Amino acid sequence: MPLAAMAEWQRQCPSSARQTATSTAHVNHHPHLLTQATDMQTLSAKTLAPYSVRFFSSSAGPNVLPTSTSPMSTSNSNSHAAAAPPSPSNPSSSSNSTSSSPSPSPIVDRIRLHGLRFYGHHGVYEYERVSGQRFEVDIVLEVADLTQAGEKDDLQGTIDYGVVADVIRGRMEGSPVKLLECLALTIIDDLFDRFDASRLSSVDITLRKPNVNLGCILQHAAVQMKRTRQQRQCQRNKEQ
Repeated sequence: MPLAAMAEWQRQCPSSARQTATSTAHVNHHPHLLTQATDMQTLSAKTLAPYSVRFFSSSAGPNVLPTSTSPMSTSNSNSHAAAAPPSPSNPSSSSNSTSSSPSPSPIVDRIRLHGLRFYGHHGVYEYERVSGQRFEVDIVLEVADLTQAGEKDDLQGTIDYGVVADVIRGRMEGSPVKLLECLALTIIDDLFDRFDASRLSSVDITLRKPNVNLGCILQHAAVQMKRTRQQRQCQRNKEQ
């Protein structure tokens, strides 16, 4: 194309048309480029056709890729569904939870006597046996269910702690012994003998000597002992 005609053509034609014409002239001058471009377009169309069809046919819209339907993804979804926990609304699961509820624990009630005071002559030293001294007693009795005594207001449904105090008094004011341990265990045995197993199951007793002379200032010396009926019975059997 002569230079003058080229300049007039550039002035009159828009840029897009010039680009198209230039590309066409370039391709005409090099025909092997047209063959390569045609082959690439054919290959791209064959390769992307399945995906483009699924892409634009998706129910979610043209811009959302559909979920894969490969065998691997199907098996994974099935496994997740199988591992899902049972629905809370399932009546069988609720009935099983109701039937497996734990049973209530046995009722154990207690009777306490605190700060009982007696004057006795117990002790290792001679002056303790001659002059005597004050003793204090705390006791806790584990007993059977006291619901009946509370509902019927009936002394027969519980342990008379007046009787308990008399049993303790008989030992604390009775024949002297050397050790508080001996006093505590004797009182425990007396109470188990006085009340049957259906009433009394355990005794926890504390004996205190407030005026013990140890050459220093102290509030009291004490011994605490607790025994269940079964424990004490085993100990007695071994002693025989």
